[in-house]
Amino acid sequence: MSARRKANPQKSATTYPQRTTAFAEYRRRTGEWPVLSIALYAGRLLLMLAGISFLFWYGRIHSTTFTRTTLYFLLATLPVALGWSVAESLAWNHDLRRKGLLSGQMIMGVRQMPPE
Repeated sequence: MSARRKANPQKSATTYPQRTTAFAEYRRRTGEWPVLSIALYAGRLLLMLAGISFLFWYGRIHSTTFTRTTLYFLLATLPVALGWSVAESLAWNHDLRRKGLLSGQMIMGVRQMPPE
């Protein structure tokens, strides 16, 4: 730690603000976790792991090349990924509106918090 930081600890706290996730900020403002948004976020991770596992399984079972298998996989998952992105955005906006953090006309991106 530098001597300058030791001399004025309050300044270093304001210079480097603590970063929080949108989920933690939501909980700080409302006292509850955004369960629907967290469930979709976790579901996306599980879906990606399942998709990668399927890709390797399909590649071993069928005698196609890895390039062709990857192309099939991308063509099948692109609509799913786009739909999932829309679903996560809708869930996040639903959670924000349910707790009164967002008015009816505003739309926020996934894990983007409206100003206080």
